[in-house]
Amino acid sequence: MLRRQVTLVGVPLEVDAGAAGTGRVVGMPDAQVLVDGVLAGHFALLMAPQVLSLAAMVWGAVLVTGLLRDMGRGEPFTRVNVGRLRVMALLLVVVPIVADFVTAVATAEILVARDVRVLAVEFSFGWMVAGLLLAAIAQAFANGTKLRADVDGLV
Repeated sequence: MLRRQVTLVGVPLEVDAGAAGTGRVVGMPDAQVLVDGVLAGHFALLMAPQVLSLAAMVWGAVLVTGLLRDMGRGEPFTRVNVGRLRVMALLLVVVPIVADFVTAVATAEILVARDVRVLAVEFSFGWMVAGLLLAAIAQAFANGTKLRADVDGLV
């Protein structure tokens, strides 16, 4: 029989002022919590962000492959490549936010089932910045596409 046991990472803890011994506790301490007997629905909810991230990585890899193939042919400035870059930028911005939020909700649901009330949401701002930079590159490719069309019209 399959044991449904999960380790929740980054669970906030409440500690008293003397918990650090001779020092003091600064900020919100967190812990890894091993939870037995997790319901199948909670387990599925906890796995959903990883499945979403994996699907986004595969989709991104397909888009990058197409982009590199077109660049190898000497045709980087096309509408298709602009679309690819914009989709990749959207994936970089949206998927981490959704994954982090669903992870927080899943962790909270698992802990609420054990009479522990806590919600801790963490966001990965680095991915958002990367997505915004890729969106700027996509706009540069869009401008390059327009310039290429203008030059082709002159020749």
